[in-house]
Amino acid sequence: MATQAEITRAKWDKLAPRFDSMASAGAEKRWKPFKSALFSHMQGKILFLALGTGLDIPAWPKGQDIIAIDISPKMLAEAQPRIAAYEGALSAELM
Repeated sequence: MATQAEITRAKWDKLAPRFDSMASAGAEKRWKPFKSALFSHMQGKILFLALGTGLDIPAWPKGQDIIAIDISPKMLAEAQPRIAAYEGALSAELM
């Protein structure tokens, strides 16, 4: 019998390849000013939960020291281009 963590991981792994299209570029564009304002207060050593495909990364302030976690290895794989493009210290971990 699968654990709840395994069920949750499988659900997000299945969604990972199409998550960005489901989130819609229009919605991300609409929410970016609000996300940027919220994330502008991030400073110091930061733990970011539920990174997903990294859609929030472009709204983060530059030059921060961030550890991001997600339960899905496939979501983290999808996030790799955004992780690599972040202008600061960013590591993403499976947890």
